[in-house]
Amino acid sequence: MYLAPGEREENRGNNQPTNLRLIRLAEVYLNYAEACYFSGDIANAQKYLNEVRSHVNLAPKNNTGDKLFEDIMNERHLELGLEGFRFFDVVRVGWGEKIFDGTKKVEFGASTPFKAGAEVLPIPQNEIDISDGLIKN
Repeated sequence: MYLAPGEREENRGNNQPTNLRLIRLAEVYLNYAEACYFSGDIANAQKYLNEVRSHVNLAPKNNTGDKLFEDIMNERHLELGLEGFRFFDVVRVGWGEKIFDGTKKVEFGASTPFKAGAEVLPIPQNEIDISDGLIKN
């Protein structure tokens, strides 16, 4: 919804009424497939992974175990490409050193390989200030 600047409420950053967050159904299915995998519900993990694949006429995958998890993460990579999720998905599951190995990082101008802990982002200073010393970077 577009509102002319004079019609907008005060700017409250990302919580403005015109900033509508939408989530794609494919992302919901893949999130659910991952949750099912970790809760041991392999049938539903496969079902929702294949639901996403079927919308683009890809053959279903029926793997189990670690291969199923890799299939879910790979499908997230393919389905959500260029949407800014890949880095956070990779470090969330602990694959940073595997995916962003030294050769990949050097291609982007870095001189050292990715190491565990490199994915940790600093806490914003204003959050540290209002925590009364409970949070430290």
